[in-house]
Amino acid sequence: MKLYHGSPNGAIKVFERRQANTGEHLPEPETRNAIYLTNDFGFALLAGARPRGDGGGVYRPQGAAGNQMSFTDPSKFDPQKEVFVYEWDSEMLPEGSFQEYGHQVIVDLDELPAHEPVAYPAEKVFEYYEFTNWPQSPAEHLREMKLS
Repeated sequence: MKLYHGSPNGAIKVFERRQANTGEHLPEPETRNAIYLTNDFGFALLAGARPRGDGGGVYRPQGAAGNQMSFTDPSKFDPQKEVFVYEWDSEMLPEGSFQEYGHQVIVDLDELPAHEPVAYPAEKVFEYYEFTNWPQSPAEHLREMKLS
């Protein structure tokens, strides 16, 4: 199985264990002190492409279909931003060192060496997700980009 991590940082050499956000709404597996990867390439892109900082982020609107998401503030999403996706094969990890929870893979190692990431434009997330509050369709956006 392929495992991924998406990031705006293309210079990561080693992934280290870290404590996840401990929001009350998260189930226990999502709040561990671990290395977090995903088995979903689209989700890795989304994690790396999402806006950072105040007003950044994405969420699944209540009642939305599985591939529908919304930006907290669509004006902060930069479709031209480079997103870096790191990839591993699960067979490279020691047996018993990871657990799958939906699209998340929780790795119980102190460190995981990074491989050379592949760069993608952030707009590639439109191939995997429909954003319910994006002001224009991805096709319109791509057409405008080609004209400019």
